[in-house]
Order: sequence, then C-alpha cells, then structure tokens
Amino acid sequence: MKKYVFFFIMLIFLTNFVSSFSYKEKNRQIDNKIFYEIFLDDKIFDKGIKEMIETKEGYIFLDKVYFEEDYENVEISLILDYGYLLSEVGASPIDYETFTDGRLIEIKWKFDNIRKGDQKTFFAIIEKYKEKKGGLIYVISIISLVLIFLSIFLFFTKKKKENNIYLLEEEKKIVNYLKKCDRNESWQKNIQKDLGFSKAKLSRLIRNLESRNLIKKIPFGNTNKIILK
Repeated sequence: MKKYVFFFIMLIFLTNFVSSFSYKEKNRQIDNKIFYEIFLDDKIFDKGIKEMIETKEGYIFLDKVYFEEDYENVEISLILDYGYLLSEVGASPIDYETFTDGRLIEIKWKFDNIRKGDQKTFFAIIEKYKEKKGGLIYVISIISLVLIFLSIFLFFTKKKKENNIYLLEEEKKIVNYLKKCDRNESWQKNIQKDLGFSKAKLSRLIRNLESRNLIKKIPFGNTNKIILK
C-alpha cells in the first residue's frame, strides 16, 4: 500500500515538474491579418491566423489569453507589418515595451508568476504610417522667405554703399563722427560744435544725409538727435 502511495505522490510531483514554466505567444501582422504561434517552454504548441478589426483609425489588435496552467514567465509580442506603427492611443496593458530594427516595430508584454485561471486581454491600435503633408511646402516657404529678406538686406546695403561713394567731404565728416559716437548717435549741437560747421550749413548737410536714408533726425526741444542708420 505504501508503495502505491509513494508512486502516486511521485506522479503528482513529476506532473508539476514537467508542466510548462514559460508561455510565449508571437503575433506577426501582415496587413489586416495576424499570424500567431504559441510556445510552451520554447516548444511550439499552437499556430494559426486571426483577422484584425479595421476602423477609421487603423487596425485593432485584440487578444484574450486564458492561462490553463501556472507559468513563471509569460511573453506576448506583436510585430507590426512594414509601414505600420502604434497609434497615439497606444496599447493595453500599458506596461509594454517597444523595439525596432529600423524597419519593423515590435510591441512586447512580459509577466511573471501567472497562475492557473488567470486571464489577460491585450489591445493595440495600429495605423499605417503617413508622411506629413505640407512638409516640403513648409521648407520651400521658409527658404523663400530667407531669400527675400536676404535680397532686401543686400539691396539696402548696396544702396547705402552707393550713397557713401557720392558723399561730400563735409557729409563724410558727419558720418565718420557718428560712427565714433556711442550707439552711433549724437546731438546736433554737439556735431556743430565739434566739427565747426555753421548752424545753417549743418542743417543743410543733415537734410541731404536724411534724404539718402543714411541718418535719422529726431527733434528734441531746440536741437535734434542725429542717429546713423
């Protein structure tokens, strides 16, 4: 009798020992289909094809797994087809990882110590990658604006140089004087005093320079502030 009891106990022990410690399910998307393979302790247990639900947002991957045994390690993976990616909605359970080889994207869930009778539902929305429209137009617009501003800048720079070429000696003295001043500006009365021009002559020279857009005159009481542009 003892021999049979011992044999029965050993049979239960061996049954538990040989039960699978790991459960892996690999899902591979090909367009709107899922090709799946289930492995128990790295040995293939089942495989087949599942259809995905199509919506306006993309395809919905839905997988409900009921575990009939205890498993130390469980791994569920979903490899997306080329040109597809996980939508902003994401996936559930949220504690997933994503991997990529630069071409394909893989979503992976991992769990430890799953007990017999446990059930988990896996969900993900997959969408086809769409290149953002208007990207090239946006770049061209930016380049065009830069070229326009550069052309305007060069035009006025060239115009300023041309104006400088035809300056009278007295006008050159005023321009050079302002270049040496703090912030390239000075009071008109200081220019008159330092350069020795008469009030009438200086007023005429300033009008000439202002008409060429080389200086700016700002009235202040009985004098003016002269600013070099």
